[in-house]
Amino acid sequence: MASASVLNLSSSASSDYLVKDANRKDSDNQWSAILNEVRISTSNRLTEKNVLVLGDRETGKSDLIARLIGKESVSPSGVGLEHVSIPVKDDEREDVTQINAWVLEEEYFASSLMPLVLNEKTLDKTVVWLFINMTKPWNIVQSLEKWSTVLTEELDKLRLDPVLMKNYQQKLEKTFKEYVDPSLAQTTSAATESEVDLPLGENTLTMNLGVPIIVVVSKADHMLTLEKDFDYKEEKFDFIQMHLREWCLKHGAGLIFTSAKENKNIRVLLKYSAHLLYGLKFDEDGFVLDRDSLFIPIGWDNEKKISILNDNLGDIKASQPYDAVVTAPPPLLKQNNAGPTLHAEDDQDFVKRIQQMLQQPIPSRLDSPAGAVKTGSSVRSSPAQGSPKKDGPRGSLGTGGTSESALSSFFNTLLNKNNKGPPTPPTSARTSSPSAIRVDAAAELDRLSRSSDRQPENQTEATEPELPKESLPASEEGSL
Repeated sequence: MASASVLNLSSSASSDYLVKDANRKDSDNQWSAILNEVRISTSNRLTEKNVLVLGDRETGKSDLIARLIGKESVSPSGVGLEHVSIPVKDDEREDVTQINAWVLEEEYFASSLMPLVLNEKTLDKTVVWLFINMTKPWNIVQSLEKWSTVLTEELDKLRLDPVLMKNYQQKLEKTFKEYVDPSLAQTTSAATESEVDLPLGENTLTMNLGVPIIVVVSKADHMLTLEKDFDYKEEKFDFIQMHLREWCLKHGAGLIFTSAKENKNIRVLLKYSAHLLYGLKFDEDGFVLDRDSLFIPIGWDNEKKISILNDNLGDIKASQPYDAVVTAPPPLLKQNNAGPTLHAEDDQDFVKRIQQMLQQPIPSRLDSPAGAVKTGSSVRSSPAQGSPKKDGPRGSLGTGGTSESALSSFFNTLLNKNNKGPPTPPTSARTSSPSAIRVDAAAELDRLSRSSDRQPENQTEATEPELPKESLPASEEGSL
């Protein structure tokens, strides 16, 4: 009996242990399942990726990005690399993340700033937006070539592993070959491997940089202005489109015409970029019917489709150089109604001229122009003095016959007034020699100075000589 009870106890204890062990295993399995779900959901979550925005100034980059973030306009922060976060939402998984848009304003900063965005770790997580605009269509090809050269040089400086770079190029080539319009993908099966392995055209992806590029033609609404003011015809617009599509085909790039003013194709650009970066659903077909809202995804175009434009060029030949057909208008001549142009004097020249004037000796009373006599606190000029003449040497009295004649006439008038006799006619400069006149003037000055020393101080002003009224100008005669 005792042994039977012991067996019963041992069997019940073992059964309890088995039940607890089974429960523990079930609990571990549940936690493992939860952890797996979290890991899978975390790995499938949208992570932040990049858009590198390139283009010349005033090509509409800031206005378009402002529309994407729900603002009317965004003022550029200056030169260098500007960062803007663009929100992205996955409607199927209800997941939200953001695209980091890095705006490079000048090509001069590319060598120092572009590696921050394009490097070995981010190359497969980046899409390039290359901006051009329709306000100056004659600069389109030149701008594309310039920025593609900058991008190529910076990628070469990264010195990526050749195998890794080859993988990036193959990925871009596969994206190009596998493209199918969303409307066709719903009715037909995906491209087969045989179709994917078809060789590319002769001028297709000849410049494979390994990074997706979207050429953004901004300010497409300006095409109406080109048509009205610059006489652009449909043939010229087709010629521009042909060159753009040929460039994009060579680089394996997409092409889209946008207008921030009319809010045209803005959301299409963002959705297509999110499709390239995250593989999100995208249901927009390629569209080339409207010239100002054209959209060509990567892989949609080919040489056969582009050749259709040749039939619409009219007198323009497809082989003509772009610069020969799309030329810049002549500059407008501005009418100058403001009079002659005034040129400012250089600061250094002005200072030197003032310095030379300050270094000249200050003229004394005898260096003043002949015919000027100091009376009281003012200097009165006799009418016999003509146009200003150069001052003679220091201490001389006059330099010409006219001045000597006026001086002689003045002193003769003083003598006649003091003697109160009949006035003597003035001595003419033609009958008196200059040397005699100077001697008489010097003697008369000496006599006047001696006579003034003998007069009392209170009578100095009363005996001060005055100019005769008949020899003064009419303006000064009234004041006397």
